[in-house]
Amino acid sequence: MIDDERSLVPLKVNPIRPAHDVGDTCEIIVNGQKHLIEGRSIEHCDLVRLAFPQMRTSIDSAVTIAFRGGPSHAPEGLLTVRQRTPIAHGETFVVTHTVAS
Repeated sequence: MIDDERSLVPLKVNPIRPAHDVGDTCEIIVNGQKHLIEGRSIEHCDLVRLAFPQMRTSIDSAVTIAFRGGPSHAPEGLLTVRQRTPIAHGETFVVTHTVAS
């Protein structure tokens, strides 16, 4: 299986919102904050850095990323470590950091 195929966990199809063109700047929302992104996709680690710029990873922590409002071929789902998802203008990402006790 190709890495890009494993990175998507789509839940339903949204034919209204297309992916943007290469080189375009795309506005996404990460934990309620707007960010301008250049390119057609974004990786898990980039979203973590946008959500928690000062965070240091540890063995006993986990980060969960949920998204919605994506392009028609990946409108919503979950993103895990080392995964990438295509992005659409106005797409929303919720990044949650938890620490095991």
